[in-house]
Amino acid sequence: MDYILYMAIIFGIMVGIGATGRMYIWRNCTITIPFTNKKEFMKKLDMSLFQMNYKLESNKENFFIYKINNQILYGKHRIAVTLNQNEAIIIGKNPHIKKLQKSL
Repeated sequence: MDYILYMAIIFGIMVGIGATGRMYIWRNCTITIPFTNKKEFMKKLDMSLFQMNYKLESNKENFFIYKINNQILYGKHRIAVTLNQNEAIIIGKNPHIKKLQKSL
């Protein structure tokens, strides 16, 4: 009986550690990227997001939302972009934002 209890405790600890790591990796992340030319930056952003399998979902003046093309395989990941005077604020899931940051 003790063996089952110990195995259940070890299993519970492993599941808890795994869930905590997943929550840390998939948390939201915010980056700020400066730019000088808005049109050039938007072309580069669109191309980078297209290569990451994202497409523009909505556009309201200086606020853009991109969503991933194949939600069945990848889930409902979205990236929000707000354009200010000379900088862009980009919000999304950590791995996607880090990959985008490297390509910009």
